[in-house]
Amino acid sequence: HPTPPPGGVPYPPAGHFQPRPPGPVGPGYPRPLPPRKKWDRGKTMAAVVVGGLVLFWGGLYAIGSNVGSGSDTSSGGSRGEGNDPKPKPHPKPVTYKSIDLPDGYFVAMADDPLKPRDLDDSSTGTPSELTYLNTMVDGATLGIDEPNGKLVLLNNSQKGSLKTCRGATQFTGDVKISQLSPGSQLCVRTSSGHLALVTYRGHSPQGDPSDYVKLDVRVWRNAIEATND
Repeated sequence: HPTPPPGGVPYPPAGHFQPRPPGPVGPGYPRPLPPRKKWDRGKTMAAVVVGGLVLFWGGLYAIGSNVGSGSDTSSGGSRGEGNDPKPKPHPKPVTYKSIDLPDGYFVAMADDPLKPRDLDDSSTGTPSELTYLNTMVDGATLGIDEPNGKLVLLNNSQKGSLKTCRGATQFTGDVKISQLSPGSQLCVRTSSGHLALVTYRGHSPQGDPSDYVKLDVRVWRNAIEATND
C-alpha cells in the first residue's frame, strides 16, 4: 500500500474528481475558450434549402397579390361606370305558360317566376317591359314602357326563336290587340339585355268581369347587350 499523505489526511475516495488548483487570474491570464463545436454539414445544407424555398414561394405570393389587386381595381372601375355583363351567346330559355295579364299591369323579364305587376305600384322601381292597357283613346294594346325597350310583331313567315328575335328590326312601341290572333308572336327587347318571345293566346271572354290577355312567354336572359343609361 502507498504511504498515506502526511498529517493523516486520507486519500479521496475512488471515482472522486479532484479539482485542479485554481490558476492565476487577471488581465494577463484570460479564461480559456470553450471547445469549438464540430461543423454539421447536413444541418447547414438543410437550412440553406429551406431558406431558398421560403424566398421562392414568398416571391410568387407577392407577384400573385399584385396581379389580383390589379384585376380587382379594373373590375371595380368597370362596375363604377355602370357596365353590364356581356351577353351570353347561347342563353338557356325559360318558358312561362298561360300568363293572364290584366289591364293596367305589366311583366318584367327579370322576374322568376314571371308574374303581373301593377302599374300603379310605383314602389317597385321595375321597368314596365310588357304592358297591357285598354284605354278610351288607344283601345287595347300591348306596349313597352321603357326608354330603350322595343317590340317587334312577327309576321306569319317568321318563326319565333332566339335568332329571329335577335335579328328582327321592325321596332314599334305598342301593338293593338285587334292586330293579333291566337298564335301571333311578338319579340320583346329590354334595356337590361333580356329577350322574350311572347305568344298571344287570346283575350278574356266577352262578359268576363276582368279584362286581361292570355300569353305564353319564353325568356332568354342576358341575350343581348344591355342599353341601360
